[in-house]
Amino acid sequence: MWDVIEEIETALKTVIEFKTVNIGVESGLSAKECPAIRIVPISKEVNDKLRFSDDANINIVLLIDLKNNLREASRISIADEILIRGVLSKIKGITFNQTTYDQDSVKAFKATVLNYSLRFIEKDLKGKECKYL
Repeated sequence: MWDVIEEIETALKTVIEFKTVNIGVESGLSAKECPAIRIVPISKEVNDKLRFSDDANINIVLLIDLKNNLREASRISIADEILIRGVLSKIKGITFNQTTYDQDSVKAFKATVLNYSLRFIEKDLKGKECKYL
């Protein structure tokens, strides 16, 4: 799972529009770091249909400083969502689920959350780590 998350992080770091791209959400985010991307693993479950296969969900959180007006922040979040989806569509094994726009979980920032599913194989029969499907 971690190798997929790192691949997502690397892909998003190539987008010059994003000032910071990190795994996890920290407190004390500053406006200077925005627009910011945070990659947040949220759940993992065993897939009974495929032996040794797991499914996981991650959120890609886009944070935009609200120093601009809300209308401009909303415009930016919609444009950046399209950009994120395009970049991540090239990564094997992840599926886009949905976008939640007004996820106001971080004060002073507009937070847009893109939810993705990951399907991957943890270990093969010999215990060797495998990449995602």
